[in-house]
Amino acid sequence: MRKLSWLAVLLGLLVVDVAAAKDKIGVGYDPQVDFSQYKTYSWAKGTSAVNEQIQQHVVQTIETHLDGKGLRRVEQGGDLAVRSHTLAADVALAGGMSSGFDGFIWVGWGGWGLWFSSPNLRDYTFGLLMITLQDPVSEETVWTGMAAAPVMNEVKKAKTKIDKIAAKLFQSYPPPKRR
Repeated sequence: MRKLSWLAVLLGLLVVDVAAAKDKIGVGYDPQVDFSQYKTYSWAKGTSAVNEQIQQHVVQTIETHLDGKGLRRVEQGGDLAVRSHTLAADVALAGGMSSGFDGFIWVGWGGWGLWFSSPNLRDYTFGLLMITLQDPVSEETVWTGMAAAPVMNEVKKAKTKIDKIAAKLFQSYPPPKRR
C-alpha cells in the first residue's frame, strides 16, 4: 500500500503543470520533529532505477548531500533510514494547436469543406525521484523530497540533472526549527 501511495503522489506531482515540461520539485517534512537529533543514516530498500549507472549516481548524490549536512553513513542501525525511489513514465502532452482553421479542402462529391487541425501531441519521458528519510524507531517518514523532470537520453546529462535536482531538494534539509 505504501508503494502505491508514493506512486500516486509522484504521478500527481507530474500531472500538476506538467505541460510546461519543466522540473517539478517538492519537499515535505514533519514540523514536530527535532532534526538535530539525527546524526547517522543507513540505507533501506527503495525502488531502483532501471539503469544501474543512474541508480549508483542517485545513491552517491544523496550520500554527498547527507554527509554535507553533517550526517554520517552507517551500514545498519542509523538514526534515519534513507530510501530512494525512481521511476520513468512516458507521457503524451498536448503542445498546443495551430490556429484552428487551416483552410478549405475539397471533400469530393460533397463540395468544399472546412479543415480543422488537431492538437499537437509530444511524447516525453519523465523521471520521477523520491527520497524519504524515516525515523526507524517511530517508523514515521520525517522528510520527503520529490522531483519530476524530463529524462535526459545521455547518462552524463542525466547525472548533471540529478545533481541539480538533489541540490534543490536538500536546500530544505534540515527544515527550519519550529518556534
